[in-house]
Amino acid sequence: MLTTLTNKNTAAADHKHSTSLYEFMMMMLSIVSVVLALLLLIKDMDPGIYRLLRVFDLIVCGVFFIAFWTGFWRADHKWQYAKSHWYDLVASIPFSESLRLLRIVQVYRVAKMLYLTKGRFDFHFVSRLGNTVAGLLLLELLIIFGGSFLVFYLETGLPHAPITEPEEAIWWALVTVSTVGYGDFYPITDVGRLAASVLIVIGVGNYALLSGYFAQQFLGRDEEEEAIKTAVRDTHSEVKMLREELRELRQQLSELTDKGK
Repeated sequence: MLTTLTNKNTAAADHKHSTSLYEFMMMMLSIVSVVLALLLLIKDMDPGIYRLLRVFDLIVCGVFFIAFWTGFWRADHKWQYAKSHWYDLVASIPFSESLRLLRIVQVYRVAKMLYLTKGRFDFHFVSRLGNTVAGLLLLELLIIFGGSFLVFYLETGLPHAPITEPEEAIWWALVTVSTVGYGDFYPITDVGRLAASVLIVIGVGNYALLSGYFAQQFLGRDEEEEAIKTAVRDTHSEVKMLREELRELRQQLSELTDKGK
């Protein structure tokens, strides 16, 4: 008995500290947010890199803003949600240098998750479909950030380089990770091509994972519906048998009553 309770408590604790992909990617995005806030304070930065980081910063702020209000709208206890996720709202402030430093509060999210998981992340994909898809999209967003920054940093200023603007680097990373590859922008350095290869491989794997997960969800729903239909049919048959038995018992009871009279 005591061993069973101990095993249940251990399993509950493991489940409590398990981490969804969405939570982990939000933690990684929090780290990126703090790094961006510090980098944008650097003086005498190359104007092109500054513009690229500025675009990244605005996108990250938008993600935190959407994450906060989406969670707030879906929460049953909205005030409690707002008190426990206030750092998302603070992190969505992109306005001035001084206000951007408030993004340091995202360290709280990182420290909190590291404390809860003890530094060990046990991913579970049995949570809601929306959380898993959101986590994979955030992963893709971080990949686009890294690829576009690397290629722009390596190739800007080179003669005959097709990628010369931050927006072009982001567009190139987006179409590369999605394996579309229009060919209007492309890297010319070896490291840039290596980065493109990594983005293609990760993009193919990510979309394959998304497709497989969607297929699993839909197939699982079909199997669940079929199981429910089977259970309903079995229950109907059992109820019918019980009615027959009850009718026979009533008839026997009536016969015994008549004989007693």
